[in-house]
Amino acid sequence: MRAIYVLGGTYWGNAQVTIGPIGFTAAARINADTAVIGVTGISLQGFSIGRLEEAAVSSDMIKVAQRTIIVADHSKFQAPAFAQVAGFDDVEHFVTDVPPPPDISAALERAGCQIVIAPPPPEGAVG
Repeated sequence: MRAIYVLGGTYWGNAQVTIGPIGFTAAARINADTAVIGVTGISLQGFSIGRLEEAAVSSDMIKVAQRTIIVADHSKFQAPAFAQVAGFDDVEHFVTDVPPPPDISAALERAGCQIVIAPPPPEGAVG
């Protein structure tokens, strides 16, 4: 049986993230199959997040996970945010809505990160 645990402090509904002092460092010996992380910036330096607290929790999650999936739409390309959370070689799958710019795409492929282009939602879908 599998379970889903959400660690990271207080839930922020507007951003749909958890942020705060309760993180993976406080939960000893966690072993996660998969970390699914949304980021606010992608550049040739890697994946980044704008809030330091969220970046710290995300980085810790990536360190304990056996597999990492990063999710971001095209507006995040070439827009590094405040705190880097992962390099391309730390991530197995990158899910986005359009193909990344050629330089980022090439860097992801060199790192062995699979790029997944998600189809748009059906017309009239509520998100």
